[in-house]
Amino acid sequence: MKRKFWTAVVTCVLGAVSVVGAPSSQAANEDCVFQLDNPHASHHVPGSTNAAATIRCNTEKNYLGITVELFSYTPVAQRVGFAEWGNDSGTAKFYRLSADWNQCHNGMVMSSHAKYAVVDKNGNPTHQEKDSGRVTVRNCP
Repeated sequence: MKRKFWTAVVTCVLGAVSVVGAPSSQAANEDCVFQLDNPHASHHVPGSTNAAATIRCNTEKNYLGITVELFSYTPVAQRVGFAEWGNDSGTAKFYRLSADWNQCHNGMVMSSHAKYAVVDKNGNPTHQEKDSGRVTVRNCP
């Protein structure tokens, strides 16, 4: 499934991750857990590879945003999947986003990278980045 990305807030907040270099956890949003899947054969779309990034918080936030990148090493890294989206509803506690690639080959070496942004009810931001490291994809159809 492809998503469209046109929210300026997402770009500004997520872009600040690499510029600001904020600590990975700040007191304002330490009730959140940030997870990133290793690249793997998709269970929903046979023949494709994906990796999902998730934010889970115990309390509602003003904003949750994620950027996910999927890389293939053939033999150098090239970005083959990308997804960016944000939820600025003011009532968000959970957000999940996947980056997909329409290819899956057993033995393929891949990695995933995610940037996360959370803004609490007081306007305090938290930024975090995660990287899966290189993994070998298995169980492709």
